[in-house]
Amino acid sequence: MKELEAMAGSGDDGRLEEVLDRLAWYAPIHFSGERWGVYIEEHAVITLAGRIGARLPAGRITDQATAQDAIRSALYTLYFHEAFHHYVESFAIRVELVEKTSRYVPYHHRVYSRPTGDDEPVEEALACAEMLRRQKKESGLKAIHRDIRRATRGLLEDWIPTLPGGYRKGLDLEQEARFKEAQNRLSSQIQAGTSVSSGDEARWRLIRRELYRGICDCRRNTYLVGTWGSPLILRNLCHPVTG
Repeated sequence: MKELEAMAGSGDDGRLEEVLDRLAWYAPIHFSGERWGVYIEEHAVITLAGRIGARLPAGRITDQATAQDAIRSALYTLYFHEAFHHYVESFAIRVELVEKTSRYVPYHHRVYSRPTGDDEPVEEALACAEMLRRQKKESGLKAIHRDIRRATRGLLEDWIPTLPGGYRKGLDLEQEARFKEAQNRLSSQIQAGTSVSSGDEARWRLIRRELYRGICDCRRNTYLVGTWGSPLILRNLCHPVTG
């Protein structure tokens, strides 16, 4: 509770720099095998929850119920970002099964890990957009106080544009049309293993939604990492409805 209050009162969002994909990350099936999943460090949750609390009326973060809502909102938000990476890998796996050739690993090495422009990788822009988009439609968030939901959105709107590379483009892709356009582009990148536009990205529009569904139960493979040792599974703490 003291750490949460300290983060809320610091007046500084700079501590959020390492939260995404460093203190919270997705370990792909292709690289991690049975240890695949979403991993979220306890410190990442507290840091994000504190900055959510900073956008509430003064003193509200010291209320236990509000603190719990801020922590839950932070946890959902981090999950939304990292789970999207599972949906991307799920898309690649389905393409691999049909085409009987490797797609995810070449994409990851040639495109994702070697961004060619300031707005790449597009996968991270989409993952950041998901943090905003899923705030609106997840039933599990309805129990969280509206002030926390507003504060969470306010934080994301302030924070995402300050992130590096593709991450900072998340706000630009929040609307459905822009999101779908970028997702079509990502689909082509994965299939072709290159960031060079194929010019026919729109061909994915008829099957995109089905191909990006999680191929495994991502919620049951989400873990909280803390100082106590082995990661704790979060299925009883976080219940996204479409994970």
